[in-house]
Amino acid sequence: MDVVCIGYRTDLAIRRAEGSQVTDCGDHIVVRTERNVVLTASSVIQPRLPRLAATVRQLAGDDDWRQSGELRLAWCRRARGLARYQDVETHPEFRRQALAGTLVGHAGRYGLADLGAVRLVMVADPDYHAFRLYESLGFRRTEDQVGFERTP
Repeated sequence: MDVVCIGYRTDLAIRRAEGSQVTDCGDHIVVRTERNVVLTASSVIQPRLPRLAATVRQLAGDDDWRQSGELRLAWCRRARGLARYQDVETHPEFRRQALAGTLVGHAGRYGLADLGAVRLVMVADPDYHAFRLYESLGFRRTEDQVGFERTP
């Protein structure tokens, strides 16, 4: 099935990378998700008050990966010129210090410059506080994403 929606295309790529089974039924694909909005950007804006003292680096070593798995800090997956953010979070002790905005900005610039992405994709709950942060960094609403699930 040719999936046209960039939000679902990147969702499928992420689910496969996480080890989920994605079944193409020919005329439909079932995606289990809550109502979200797909935001996209072709560039990112520096946060109003960036955390310039923060060190932004790629994960290195088992301890970094363990912490990333525990905290689900950020994950970006490239697919057909798209770079998808997933699970951008900040440890509770370090919130309200502009770290998330700094990380999203840095990851976006990395995706565009180093990974060759032409469009950044973020799927977010429009009622969650981080949605405003993403818009402040240059992401704009592109499409609504509605999903449903059947309880086993």
